[in-house]
Amino acid sequence: MDRRSFIRQSALIFPGLTATGVLGTTTRKLFAENSAAQPFSLSVVTDRPQRVLPFIQRLLEHVDLPEKNIRYTEYSLHGNHISDIVYARSGMLIDYHSGYDAVSAGIYEIAKRMDMPYACEAPLLAHFSCEEGIQKPAGIRIFRDNQLIVEKTFPDRSETIRIEGPQGPAVLKLGQSHTLRFLESPCRHKTCISSGSISQAGQSLVCIPNRITAVITGTDISGVDSRTY
Repeated sequence: MDRRSFIRQSALIFPGLTATGVLGTTTRKLFAENSAAQPFSLSVVTDRPQRVLPFIQRLLEHVDLPEKNIRYTEYSLHGNHISDIVYARSGMLIDYHSGYDAVSAGIYEIAKRMDMPYACEAPLLAHFSCEEGIQKPAGIRIFRDNQLIVEKTFPDRSETIRIEGPQGPAVLKLGQSHTLRFLESPCRHKTCISSGSISQAGQSLVCIPNRITAVITGTDISGVDSRTY
């Protein structure tokens, strides 16, 4: 599947496939040992999408994700940014350099191949999110330094939330149409702001310098709260 046909699909279901030579031996072993993956999201900032996105696609194809949806969105960013991969699992930021799960190992290998992190100009932000079942957005959870500090349902009218982070205050906006975005951030490159709005259950926004993660939670079609932990 080429990148264009991959992007045209808003939701993909990948079966757990046997990894055959795409990644290293250690990574393949980790894939085999991790039979079930938790809901997670990957955000990739890159000025070389034709190279890095096929690696990400193969990584997700080789993770066992039964009955889970992979959603893909992408945005063009302006200005200077840092090319890197951000991995969040169940709303928690994961350091893929020291993580021991299969996804962390795969991301680490991809980052090495692409010489990440490095400075780049006007890159693409590609976002992948994984969730269980068919869900509709219901609320948000905001984490600071991987601690849950805000949990609420979407409001009847738009409102803003101010969060104090390690580098200073950040402001997020909740839209009445179940959207979420960063309005203000003290970080240097403002990648979180340039990412725009998210609106699907399971999607997340991350400001790495300020250690803030915001996740949209959801309910499945039967109305049962989604499980994110």
